[in-house]
Amino acid sequence: MIAMQRRRSAFARFASRAWRRRLVVGAYAGYLAYLAALAVSHVDATHAWFHVLRPALFGLVAGCYFVLHRVTRETALRPDWALDERENRARADAYRTAYRILAAVLVPPIAYTLVAVDYPARLLAPVPREVLSEAFIFLVLLMLTLPTTVLAWTEPDPLPELDDEREPAVPAEPLAFHSPTP
Repeated sequence: MIAMQRRRSAFARFASRAWRRRLVVGAYAGYLAYLAALAVSHVDATHAWFHVLRPALFGLVAGCYFVLHRVTRETALRPDWALDERENRARADAYRTAYRILAAVLVPPIAYTLVAVDYPARLLAPVPREVLSEAFIFLVLLMLTLPTTVLAWTEPDPLPELDDEREPAVPAEPLAFHSPTP
């Protein structure tokens, strides 16, 4: 029990909306930087720097998402019957928004691919296989992480928790009730 409280308190400072938004931006900016560095490494013949940058960017993305997962798991992972109405609606709205964002991200590459099949020489730029596989992994990760990140982005700041050991607030003097005099 004490270990659970320590773990919960370790991530409590990241529960505010501002920290969650920083983590969302850090995770996706880190992965986009990873894809950009991967693309540049195929243009540059001496891309030894990428082997140093790759684990650092992967660590940034994984660390940000791990903390986001720990902070939002109370709403994101509990079953529907264990959520109150506000939490259930917030999770449903997060999934709805995530699917809309995913559709906006997936439609342009699919449309480009459908058009480029007819005109391959003029429209398709040579892209290395490793870049394409990493972009596919990004899309899979986007599908898996987007509902959690939308939930982390939109949830309000948590209410402060009360300590169980603290006494409830009791007035110092008992309230006096006066009966009306005839």
